[in-house]
Amino acid sequence: MVIIGGGLAGGNATATLREEGFQGRVVLIGNEPGIPFGRPPLSKTYLRREEDLGGWYVKPADWYQEHGVERLVDSSVVSVDTTAHVVVLDSGRELEYQKLLIATGGRNRRLGLPGADLPGIHQLRTLAQCDAIQREAVANRHAVVVGMGFIGCEVAASLTQLGVRVTAIFPEKVPLMGTFP
Repeated sequence: MVIIGGGLAGGNATATLREEGFQGRVVLIGNEPGIPFGRPPLSKTYLRREEDLGGWYVKPADWYQEHGVERLVDSSVVSVDTTAHVVVLDSGRELEYQKLLIATGGRNRRLGLPGADLPGIHQLRTLAQCDAIQREAVANRHAVVVGMGFIGCEVAASLTQLGVRVTAIFPEKVPLMGTFP
């Protein structure tokens, strides 16, 4: 069993397989270095330094090895051959599978503007990205949050609670309008 996606869905699928008695090989592929966890605190309590992620882990770090789960971290799948039952990693390594679960989750919309990759411009999807935002979230600094969906609203609120002056930019008339049409 190969599971593409080392986030919450992939972690829960891995845990469920073992808890339901699956004894076969399980390979969990993720492009982040850490263990699977729930992401809600990244825009709230973890961002505000009020909580660590311990309570949000799907399973403790040692659980995966103890239960025979192979974790391929900092890895991405570049192709899937469903006829040959092979996934190819960004390293060139090929993995055969009998069953495949694609649990990659959502992706941030990226700004399609010149300079969108300059230092100080952040996305929020990973722990490392949240840590980078934390380092710059200093009282009396100014931040611009682009997008006012759930995550944008939560980040703007958290930054405001940290004393950061926030300007929100979004295409709708009011926040969350795209979420609740």
